[in-house]
Amino acid sequence: MPEDAKCPICGSETVERKAQKGPNVGRSFSVCNRYPECKGKVEIREEEDIDGFLVGQEENRLVSKEEATEIVAEEAKAIVTEEESSKSRTIALLLCFFLGSLGAHRFYLVKNPTAITMLVLWVIGIATVWILIGIPFLIAVGIWSLIDLILILVGAMKDGEGRLVTKWET
Repeated sequence: MPEDAKCPICGSETVERKAQKGPNVGRSFSVCNRYPECKGKVEIREEEDIDGFLVGQEENRLVSKEEATEIVAEEAKAIVTEEESSKSRTIALLLCFFLGSLGAHRFYLVKNPTAITMLVLWVIGIATVWILIGIPFLIAVGIWSLIDLILILVGAMKDGEGRLVTKWET
């Protein structure tokens, strides 16, 4: 520690200490000799000491500043450049507009479980509409199709693999 180290808050002399607990255990730092009245502290960097950052949600490993920057850049790139679907947004839109209640657009996007659900609800609705039980089924499927139509129009619809359907060309 430099002999002339002064407290950054009050300008008094500082005393060297080592962290006894917490994430900086064993690391040297200096504190104001007027502690606890003054809370000034200066971190001391040793030559072999490197900047460390905890990364990863499960790993919690210590890495250098450069490696942390690379990791963050890669994760940001993965978020921003979400993979595009090979499916056509135009075809999905037309299928949704003309056959949306049957779930045709969802079959096209390989979202088979929800496509089958839409088709079954539509069949139940048509089969029971004459006794008025089917009307709520048809209304539900109609609203679902309208929501899907809007999602396709704004480019927020995803295919069965979770990729955004953004390409207009067929």
